[in-house]
Amino acid sequence: MGLEFVAATAEDVGVVVELHCALNREMAAYSEVFPPEALERSTIEYFVDLQLGRDNFCVWLAMLDGRAVGLVSTQVHSAPIPGVRYLTGTIPNLYVLPEFRRQGVGTALVDCALARFRELGVDHVEMHYLVRNKTAQRFWTSHGFKPESMKAILRLKPPSRNEGTKPDSNEE
Repeated sequence: MGLEFVAATAEDVGVVVELHCALNREMAAYSEVFPPEALERSTIEYFVDLQLGRDNFCVWLAMLDGRAVGLVSTQVHSAPIPGVRYLTGTIPNLYVLPEFRRQGVGTALVDCALARFRELGVDHVEMHYLVRNKTAQRFWTSHGFKPESMKAILRLKPPSRNEGTKPDSNEE
């Protein structure tokens, strides 16, 4: 597979938005609190446009024969302690189109992100996945990520329209 990786620019907003729309639809199936607004294209366009303009944020696109088949988002933060140089890399999003899963695209995207973090001198990398997404849990564990903390959620409002949807067991 002749994958190449390119950093998304303002010219790539459309394709990044399309991939994020698909990602958010899949995430909603795993979450009881995923906001319905996050599924709206205008919300995703706003988010992508905002993020692509930041210096510490990058979206890497996996390109195959000129087609974007996946993405990984990377972000770098410094420790909020004066005089301490400690960089944390985060992977807010990883997505591969369903027809390209289990072919090494996700692993290649993670490798791309980790290489960039190493170039920047990042000390450690964080990411999160939804607990109900066992495929994601296996994927990230196989890449050396270990659970560090648990985020617990208490819903104070009635269930959203996502309640009761069943995630696809083959997602990654």
